[in-house]
Amino acid sequence: TISWFKDSTLAIGAGWLASNQTEIIAPVVKYDTNGNILKMRDLGDSIYCFMSSIVTFDNKLLITSPEDWDGNMDIYAFKFNSELEYDSIYTQPFVYDSLCEYPIVSDTITLDTLGVGLEELKPKKHPKLTIIPNPACDIIRVVLPECISLHSQAAIFNVTTWKYSYSGDIPLEIYDIYGRKWHEQIIEEGEKEVEIDVSALPVGLYVVRAVIEGQAVNGKFLKD
Repeated sequence: TISWFKDSTLAIGAGWLASNQTEIIAPVVKYDTNGNILKMRDLGDSIYCFMSSIVTFDNKLLITSPEDWDGNMDIYAFKFNSELEYDSIYTQPFVYDSLCEYPIVSDTITLDTLGVGLEELKPKKHPKLTIIPNPACDIIRVVLPECISLHSQAAIFNVTTWKYSYSGDIPLEIYDIYGRKWHEQIIEEGEKEVEIDVSALPVGLYVVRAVIEGQAVNGKFLKD
């Protein structure tokens, strides 16, 4: 596969076997559009060039590479930044017992140590707008969701990214149940909530819609 970074350079998988070598060389290579090699990174443990890749919203490269040993297929996943340096959410190395108050001396973890999996870190509910008060009479406060999910697809795997900060201004609109627009405004970048005067709206049910990072997020309130 070929993936494009935001600076219009390309990431390409390569693999070759020289006549005087017994192992395949399998790097990921960064090229410019003239075919000049800018960076090269050996995939290390895998003997094959990568078979699937995707560039994330923050310009990181995710790739997978297969390895077949005696009919058993292993899949390797790698993450690089645009300079083909290994990228990680961690800023320092960890040892097995680094999150515990004392070293682990056996294969048993006591209840004093808390383990958190990825499923526990991921928000459970679909993001939505919070509207206070509800029902409302004069002023409502619209609060954006804590985070939203962004989805990317490649030939081999899907990527879900949870964003806790939003870039760019956010358009916000209010509709009645018949689809008529009654209000629109912009939530400026960096703001997480806004107050709106709804005193002039007729009594009824309304839908508030905001578009965050290209995704529509809704909320409802009753005007009394």
